[in-house]
Amino acid sequence: MASMLEDHDIKNSSWIGIFLLVTTILMGFLFIWFWSILTTQALDIEYVEEDENAAVTAVSDERPVVQVANATNQDGLAGEATRRLQSRDFVGLSPFNIDNQPTSAVYFKTDGVPRQTQAEQIGNIFSIEVVEPFPEDREFAQLDPEAELLVIIGPDADLG
Repeated sequence: MASMLEDHDIKNSSWIGIFLLVTTILMGFLFIWFWSILTTQALDIEYVEEDENAAVTAVSDERPVVQVANATNQDGLAGEATRRLQSRDFVGLSPFNIDNQPTSAVYFKTDGVPRQTQAEQIGNIFSIEVVEPFPEDREFAQLDPEAELLVIIGPDADLG
């Protein structure tokens, strides 16, 4: 009878050992999974102090705000140019149409954050040679006041 008790105890010990081994392995996998979530999928959150007198806007000094005008008879060019600029980290405002003109141009604001470098970059993207400050003698009725850059897409622009 004593030998039967010993065999029974040995079998229980084996099952307990197997259970503890499997539990330890599962806990290890669970730990690695949680650790990877905590270290690789962290949110990139930027906290900004609020100023009661400041206007709330999605515009920042870091990302240039651009608006595109279509100066051709071909529909959709301003929208396409806006999408391309947004993919290059520009903030794209609603595109609009203007009267036809033979030459494309990129205009930039000179007050506030200087945007000449970004205007030249846009000129290079679309092969536009005219890059200059906003003309004082010309108004664009549909231009958003937040626009820092205006791209006029004429027939000579390369949207390739």
